[in-house]
Amino acid sequence: MKQLASAGLDGAVMVWNFNPKLRAFRYAGHKAEVNAVAFSPTGDLLASGSKDKTVRLWVPSLKGECSVIKAHTSAVRDVDFSADGQLLLTASDDKSIKLWEIPSQRFWHSMSGHINWVKTARFSNDGRLIGSGSDDKTVKIWDVEKNMCVHTYTDHCEVVNAVRFHPDGTCIASASDDQTIKLWDMRTNKLIQHYPAHTDGITDISFHPSGSFLASTSRDSSIKIWDLRRGHLFYTLHGHEGATNAVNFSPAGDFFATGAADQQVMVWKTNFDVDENNEPEDHAPARRSTKKSTKPQRTKLSASDVSRPALQEARITNEATIIREQPVPAPVEPVEPDFQVEEDYDSMPIPDSSGAGSLEDLPEKLASTLDHIIGQLDIITRTVSLMEERIRTNEDELAGMKQVQQKILDHLDL
Repeated sequence: MKQLASAGLDGAVMVWNFNPKLRAFRYAGHKAEVNAVAFSPTGDLLASGSKDKTVRLWVPSLKGECSVIKAHTSAVRDVDFSADGQLLLTASDDKSIKLWEIPSQRFWHSMSGHINWVKTARFSNDGRLIGSGSDDKTVKIWDVEKNMCVHTYTDHCEVVNAVRFHPDGTCIASASDDQTIKLWDMRTNKLIQHYPAHTDGITDISFHPSGSFLASTSRDSSIKIWDLRRGHLFYTLHGHEGATNAVNFSPAGDFFATGAADQQVMVWKTNFDVDENNEPEDHAPARRSTKKSTKPQRTKLSASDVSRPALQEARITNEATIIREQPVPAPVEPVEPDFQVEEDYDSMPIPDSSGAGSLEDLPEKLASTLDHIIGQLDIITRTVSLMEERIRTNEDELAGMKQVQQKILDHLDL
């Protein structure tokens, strides 16, 4: 990890260098609080969006050169680069999402459809889709090329504060003031996982690059790590003294950063794969240690009220200052996520039936219906297979617990 960027209520953008020979860079220019920052994929640009209705593009160096985009007619809430670095999206309280060409910084097009402030927006990994969340309580999926909304999810009952695409591109997650995290399969548009996650509004979420874990922050001041493979809470972390506003994993997944209203940004070491044979305890605290992990330490960055984080090999938002490390104990042996499917059913070949001919020989409506049925059957088959795998895993765990219990009883007999 090379750099971490943060910003906050003081209107400044900070870039923290993990090279001890380089000091932090502080960039001033925005005339109001900064709501979001994002590095370009190559790390040579840093975008910041502010309540002053502008977006600034900074060169993250000592000089800190920047250009200004007068982006919206109201506060800019979120910014994100496409995976190829050619497009920048901005989301705003003016209810729109706008796309800008990089490096020309020319306006490309605008997406309108939300009926209230757009709090969050993100590109999919392939850049073909955009996910957005709004104060109108909806999550929308947009087709970038067609410049249109292709689906709207209406399951939340409060403001949506964060949306993120799963690393494999098949699912999207959202977090809301209704204290829940929801995951949908975008191929079937079905809700596949639902977590009553926190005791107050959830402010941000971030997928681990493996796709097996999800981190969340909340106004209840906690940070939680969710095991998506088994569908339950993995760890609850405490360290901040105020509402936690932002979280982001580094691209390698070995660190994640959090920002909070206590004016600090913390960098945590994950250690998810330190000891695959050790079974984690439910709701294990951040300070719990394992045989192979060191005692947890935090990396602190003092800041003004932090909103959304940005690491160069990850993402954060707000001003900050000190640094240490916070390892999280190692989890269990990895298993495929419940919702991860190796192939998209839409792209799978349809088996031929002897003497039946191809689908092209059938009436169009019938062919379409058969195609849909085959796709649904495939999904059901895969779901059953995943359930069987989970049952086997649970049975192995139960057997292990029984062995441990027997050893304890044998020891007591002695």
